[in-house]
Amino acid sequence: MIRTPQSRNWEAYEYAIRLLPPEKQDAVQLIQENQWIRDDLNQAVGPDYLSGDKDELEAYRRSSEERDAALKQILTPEEFEKYERNSIPAGTELARRVIGMEPTEEEMVIMYKLTDEYWKKTGAVHGRWRAIAVPPEQIALAEEQLDAGLQQALGPERYVDYQMATSDTGQQMNNLRTRYDLSQETIREAFLLQAELDKLAVKTRPNISANISVYHARRSELEQKLQQTLGAEIWQAWIDGRHQRCDLSP
Repeated sequence: MIRTPQSRNWEAYEYAIRLLPPEKQDAVQLIQENQWIRDDLNQAVGPDYLSGDKDELEAYRRSSEERDAALKQILTPEEFEKYERNSIPAGTELARRVIGMEPTEEEMVIMYKLTDEYWKKTGAVHGRWRAIAVPPEQIALAEEQLDAGLQQALGPERYVDYQMATSDTGQQMNNLRTRYDLSQETIREAFLLQAELDKLAVKTRPNISANISVYHARRSELEQKLQQTLGAEIWQAWIDGRHQRCDLSP
Protein backbone atom coordinates (compact mmCIF):
# COMPACT_ATOMS: atom_id res chain seq x y z
CA MET A 1 0.00 0.00 0.00
CA ILE A 2 1.10 3.57 -0.58
CA ARG A 3 2.54 5.42 2.42
CA THR A 4 1.35 9.01 2.70
CA PRO A 5 2.92 11.58 5.08
CA GLN A 6 0.31 11.05 7.82
CA SER A 7 0.95 8.44 10.49
CA ARG A 8 -1.35 5.40 10.12
CA ASN A 9 -1.35 1.73 11.00
CA TRP A 10 -0.44 0.64 7.50
CA GLU A 11 0.23 -2.97 8.48
CA ALA A 12 -3.27 -3.32 9.96
CA TYR A 13 -4.87 -2.17 6.70
CA GLU A 14 -2.68 -4.51 4.66
CA TYR A 15 -3.59 -7.39 6.97
CA ALA A 16 -7.31 -6.54 6.77
CA ILE A 17 -7.17 -6.46 2.95
CA ARG A 18 -5.35 -9.81 2.77
CA LEU A 19 -8.25 -11.40 4.68
CA LEU A 20 -10.71 -10.38 1.97
CA PRO A 21 -11.53 -12.53 -1.08
CA PRO A 22 -8.65 -12.12 -3.59
CA GLU A 23 -10.93 -10.77 -6.32
CA LYS A 24 -11.97 -7.84 -4.07
CA GLN A 25 -8.59 -6.85 -2.63
CA ASP A 26 -7.39 -4.47 -5.36
CA ALA A 27 -10.68 -2.56 -5.45
CA VAL A 28 -10.74 -2.16 -1.65
CA GLN A 29 -7.12 -1.04 -1.60
CA LEU A 30 -7.80 1.61 -4.25
CA ILE A 31 -10.81 2.97 -2.31
CA GLN A 32 -8.79 3.10 0.90
CA GLU A 33 -5.79 4.78 -0.66
CA ASN A 34 -7.97 7.40 -2.35
CA GLN A 35 -9.50 8.30 1.00
CA TRP A 36 -6.06 8.75 2.55
CA ILE A 37 -5.03 11.05 -0.29
CA ARG A 38 -8.18 13.15 0.20
CA ASP A 39 -7.59 13.37 3.93
CA ASP A 40 -3.97 14.38 3.53
CA LEU A 41 -4.93 17.08 1.00
CA ASN A 42 -7.63 18.35 3.33
CA GLN A 43 -5.06 18.77 6.07
CA ALA A 44 -2.48 20.28 3.73
CA VAL A 45 -4.56 22.83 1.79
CA GLY A 46 -7.70 23.10 3.93
CA PRO A 47 -11.08 21.38 3.62
CA ASP A 48 -12.76 24.39 1.95
CA TYR A 49 -10.59 23.88 -1.10
CA LEU A 50 -11.73 20.30 -1.73
CA SER A 51 -15.11 19.67 -0.17
CA GLY A 52 -16.57 22.99 0.92
CA ASP A 53 -16.51 21.92 4.57
CA LYS A 54 -15.40 24.59 7.02
CA ASP A 55 -13.89 22.16 9.48
CA GLU A 56 -11.21 19.49 8.95
CA LEU A 57 -13.07 17.00 11.12
CA GLU A 58 -16.23 17.39 9.05
CA ALA A 59 -14.17 16.91 5.89
CA TYR A 60 -12.72 13.75 7.42
CA ARG A 61 -16.21 12.54 8.36
CA ARG A 62 -17.45 13.15 4.82
CA SER A 63 -14.53 11.31 3.17
CA SER A 64 -14.94 8.40 5.62
CA GLU A 65 -18.64 8.12 4.84
CA GLU A 66 -17.88 8.17 1.10
CA ARG A 67 -15.27 5.44 1.62
CA ASP A 68 -17.74 3.31 3.60
CA ALA A 69 -20.40 3.71 0.91
CA ALA A 70 -17.94 2.63 -1.78
CA LEU A 71 -16.73 -0.35 0.24
CA LYS A 72 -20.28 -1.51 0.93
CA GLN A 73 -20.91 -1.69 -2.82
CA ILE A 74 -18.13 -4.28 -3.06
CA LEU A 75 -18.15 -6.11 0.28
CA THR A 76 -20.85 -8.12 1.98
CA PRO A 77 -21.95 -6.81 5.42
CA GLU A 78 -19.86 -9.53 7.09
CA GLU A 79 -16.78 -8.68 4.99
CA PHE A 80 -17.16 -4.97 5.68
CA GLU A 81 -17.47 -5.53 9.45
CA LYS A 82 -14.39 -7.77 9.43
CA TYR A 83 -12.41 -5.23 7.39
CA GLU A 84 -13.35 -2.46 9.83
CA ARG A 85 -12.53 -4.58 12.87
CA ASN A 86 -9.08 -5.44 11.56
CA SER A 87 -8.14 -1.97 10.35
CA ILE A 88 -9.61 0.90 12.39
CA PRO A 89 -8.14 1.78 15.83
CA ALA A 90 -11.17 0.61 17.83
CA GLY A 91 -10.57 -2.91 16.53
CA THR A 92 -6.78 -2.99 16.33
CA GLU A 93 -6.42 -1.57 19.84
CA LEU A 94 -8.90 -4.12 21.18
CA ALA A 95 -6.96 -6.95 19.52
CA ARG A 96 -3.73 -5.70 21.10
CA ARG A 97 -5.28 -5.43 24.57
CA VAL A 98 -6.83 -8.91 24.67
CA ILE A 99 -3.80 -10.89 23.46
CA GLY A 100 -3.51 -12.74 26.78
CA MET A 101 -7.18 -13.71 26.64
CA GLU A 102 -6.80 -15.58 23.34
CA PRO A 103 -10.39 -14.83 22.27
CA THR A 104 -12.27 -16.86 19.70
CA GLU A 105 -13.49 -15.23 16.49
CA GLU A 106 -17.02 -15.13 17.92
CA GLU A 107 -15.81 -13.42 21.09
CA MET A 108 -13.83 -10.87 19.08
CA VAL A 109 -16.92 -9.98 17.04
CA ILE A 110 -18.98 -9.47 20.20
CA MET A 111 -16.27 -7.45 21.97
CA TYR A 112 -15.62 -5.32 18.91
CA LYS A 113 -19.27 -4.36 18.52
CA LEU A 114 -19.50 -3.33 22.16
CA THR A 115 -16.17 -1.50 22.03
CA ASP A 116 -17.02 0.29 18.79
CA GLU A 117 -20.30 1.45 20.32
CA TYR A 118 -18.37 2.69 23.37
CA TRP A 119 -15.94 4.64 21.17
CA LYS A 120 -18.80 6.34 19.35
CA LYS A 121 -20.59 7.25 22.60
CA THR A 122 -17.40 8.85 23.91
CA GLY A 123 -16.82 11.07 20.88
CA ALA A 124 -15.03 8.96 18.26
CA VAL A 125 -15.46 9.90 14.60
CA HIS A 126 -14.69 7.06 12.17
CA GLY A 127 -11.83 5.72 14.25
CA ARG A 128 -10.55 8.99 15.67
CA TRP A 129 -10.50 8.57 19.46
CA ARG A 130 -12.67 11.20 21.21
CA ALA A 131 -12.56 13.58 18.28
CA ILE A 132 -15.66 15.31 19.70
CA ALA A 133 -15.70 16.54 23.30
CA VAL A 134 -18.40 14.86 25.39
CA PRO A 135 -19.31 15.44 29.07
CA PRO A 136 -17.42 13.35 31.65
CA GLU A 137 -20.67 11.85 32.92
CA GLN A 138 -21.45 10.58 29.41
CA ILE A 139 -18.04 8.89 29.28
CA ALA A 140 -18.59 7.33 32.71
CA LEU A 141 -22.00 6.01 31.66
CA ALA A 142 -20.57 4.58 28.44
CA GLU A 143 -17.84 2.81 30.43
CA GLU A 144 -20.47 1.26 32.72
CA GLN A 145 -22.51 0.12 29.72
CA LEU A 146 -19.44 -1.38 28.06
CA ASP A 147 -18.52 -3.25 31.23
CA ALA A 148 -22.06 -4.56 31.71
CA GLY A 149 -22.30 -5.59 28.06
CA LEU A 150 -19.02 -7.49 28.20
CA GLN A 151 -20.02 -9.31 31.38
CA GLN A 152 -23.32 -10.38 29.86
CA ALA A 153 -21.87 -11.36 26.50
CA LEU A 154 -18.76 -13.21 27.71
CA GLY A 155 -20.07 -14.87 30.85
CA PRO A 156 -18.36 -14.88 34.28
CA GLU A 157 -15.22 -16.87 33.49
CA ARG A 158 -14.35 -15.30 30.15
CA TYR A 159 -15.09 -11.85 31.53
CA VAL A 160 -12.43 -12.48 34.20
CA ASP A 161 -10.05 -13.53 31.40
CA TYR A 162 -10.83 -10.23 29.67
CA GLN A 163 -10.11 -8.29 32.87
CA MET A 164 -6.79 -10.08 33.25
CA ALA A 165 -5.77 -9.37 29.66
CA THR A 166 -6.59 -5.66 29.96
CA SER A 167 -5.05 -4.88 33.37
CA ASP A 168 -1.47 -4.74 34.62
CA THR A 169 -2.21 -7.08 37.52
CA GLY A 170 -3.94 -9.53 35.21
CA GLN A 171 -1.05 -9.53 32.75
CA GLN A 172 1.34 -10.27 35.61
CA MET A 173 -0.95 -13.08 36.73
CA ASN A 174 -0.97 -14.53 33.22
CA ASN A 175 2.83 -14.44 33.21
CA LEU A 176 2.79 -16.28 36.54
CA ARG A 177 0.45 -18.90 35.08
CA THR A 178 2.78 -19.49 32.14
CA ARG A 179 5.90 -19.59 34.30
CA TYR A 180 4.52 -22.15 36.75
CA ASP A 181 2.14 -23.97 34.40
CA LEU A 182 -0.93 -23.14 36.50
CA SER A 183 -4.46 -23.90 35.38
CA GLN A 184 -6.69 -21.11 34.10
CA GLU A 185 -9.15 -21.80 36.94
CA THR A 186 -6.39 -21.31 39.53
CA ILE A 187 -5.15 -18.07 38.03
CA ARG A 188 -8.69 -16.68 37.71
CA GLU A 189 -9.29 -17.29 41.41
CA ALA A 190 -5.92 -15.77 42.31
CA PHE A 191 -6.62 -12.71 40.18
CA LEU A 192 -10.00 -12.09 41.82
CA LEU A 193 -8.45 -12.37 45.28
CA GLN A 194 -5.65 -9.96 44.37
CA ALA A 195 -8.14 -7.55 42.81
CA GLU A 196 -10.15 -7.59 46.04
CA LEU A 197 -6.98 -6.94 48.04
CA ASP A 198 -6.12 -3.97 45.84
CA LYS A 199 -9.64 -2.61 46.08
CA LEU A 200 -9.60 -3.02 49.87
CA ALA A 201 -6.42 -0.97 50.16
CA VAL A 202 -7.79 1.86 48.01
CA LYS A 203 -11.20 1.90 49.70
CA THR A 204 -9.82 1.82 53.24
CA ARG A 205 -6.88 4.21 52.84
CA PRO A 206 -8.74 7.49 53.63
CA ASN A 207 -10.14 6.09 56.91
CA ILE A 208 -7.57 3.44 57.72
CA SER A 209 -6.96 4.71 61.25
CA ALA A 210 -10.64 4.33 62.12
CA ASN A 211 -10.91 0.86 60.58
CA ILE A 212 -7.43 -0.53 61.18
CA SER A 213 -8.53 -3.73 62.93
CA VAL A 214 -11.21 -4.54 60.34
CA TYR A 215 -8.79 -3.75 57.52
CA HIS A 216 -6.04 -6.00 58.86
CA ALA A 217 -8.45 -8.86 59.53
CA ARG A 218 -9.89 -8.76 56.02
CA ARG A 219 -6.48 -8.31 54.41
CA SER A 220 -5.08 -11.27 56.35
CA GLU A 221 -8.03 -13.42 55.29
CA LEU A 222 -7.60 -12.56 51.61
CA GLU A 223 -3.84 -13.07 51.70
CA GLN A 224 -4.26 -16.50 53.27
CA LYS A 225 -6.74 -17.47 50.59
CA LEU A 226 -4.37 -16.23 47.88
CA GLN A 227 -1.50 -18.22 49.38
CA GLN A 228 -3.64 -21.35 49.54
CA THR A 229 -4.75 -20.87 45.94
CA LEU A 230 -1.24 -20.44 44.55
CA GLY A 231 0.72 -22.55 47.00
CA ALA A 232 3.41 -21.17 49.31
CA GLU A 233 6.28 -21.15 46.78
CA ILE A 234 4.38 -19.52 43.92
CA TRP A 235 2.67 -17.07 46.28
CA GLN A 236 6.10 -15.94 47.53
CA ALA A 237 7.29 -15.55 43.94
CA TRP A 238 4.21 -13.43 43.25
CA ILE A 239 4.85 -11.21 46.28
CA ASP A 240 8.56 -10.85 45.51
CA GLY A 241 8.12 -10.12 41.82
CA ARG A 242 4.94 -8.09 41.65
CA HIS A 243 6.50 -4.66 42.21
CA GLN A 244 9.99 -5.51 40.98
CA ARG A 245 11.33 -3.15 38.35
CA CYS A 246 14.14 -3.94 35.93
CA ASP A 247 17.06 -1.54 35.64
CA LEU A 248 17.98 -1.28 31.97
CA SER A 249 20.83 1.17 32.54
CA PRO A 250 24.17 0.08 30.97
